[in-house]
Amino acid sequence: MNKWLLAAGILGFVTVLLHEIGGGAGVHVPILESSLSVDLKAISSVIWHGIGAILLINSGATLLAAWSENLRRPLIFLICVQYAAFTMLFLYYGITRQNSVLLMPQWTIFLVLIGLLLMGIRREKA
Repeated sequence: MNKWLLAAGILGFVTVLLHEIGGGAGVHVPILESSLSVDLKAISSVIWHGIGAILLINSGATLLAAWSENLRRPLIFLICVQYAAFTMLFLYYGITRQNSVLLMPQWTIFLVLIGLLLMGIRREKA
């Protein structure tokens, strides 16, 4: 078992909870209560819960990789690419729309996850 990947998997599941509970109340619910059209609200819900599903799948795959040396590198590579994409999106929109990377700090948890994942690959027998 790879302890770095185990830690990343657990943090991934915490991230899912933060997304669904904290982010749901602060972002998704206000969108649903807005004056947007029914179609835009439905699309928003699909996107919101789709991201939650991706985070959940990545967390499970990370735990699988913690125990499976055969799957480890390909799974971790794909998950790192996805987390890097989320990081870049939060940074880009924080800088271009909000003039600050601090108003949407979600990128920080993705960087921590990437760091744990890369340490897990680096320390193959940890």
